[in-house]
Amino acid sequence: MIGVHSARLLSLLGWGVGIWLLAACTTTAPAPQTPLYDRLGGEETLVALSLQVSRAPEVQGILDREGERFFRMRFQDFLCEAAAGPCEALRTQPFKEELSLRPGEGQLLHAALEEAMKDLTLPQAESEELLRVTQLN
Repeated sequence: MIGVHSARLLSLLGWGVGIWLLAACTTTAPAPQTPLYDRLGGEETLVALSLQVSRAPEVQGILDREGERFFRMRFQDFLCEAAAGPCEALRTQPFKEELSLRPGEGQLLHAALEEAMKDLTLPQAESEELLRVTQLN
């Protein structure tokens, strides 16, 4: 025969296990994080960024070698890929190799991209993330 004290303890234990099971069953999985591409504003933003960067005086040396239109297309593809967007890049080499970037030109692109994001007033967290994932400097 179970005493009153033991019965109360078993009842509390049963309730505790029941509440734990209920909480475990109703906990939802965390929602997948929105890709950086979408948080930045998608293709429209990447087009604007590649246009702004191509207009920066510090990247004119790259444009003189590659051509502005080619550079903008490749830079937009590069940003899309870095931001986990739905891009269909046609290039076969990494961006820096494809454009034959010379020493120091990655840093110039980094600075121009940083300035373009400020001009477009993109959110700080997303701007920093894009600069980090592009690894231009």
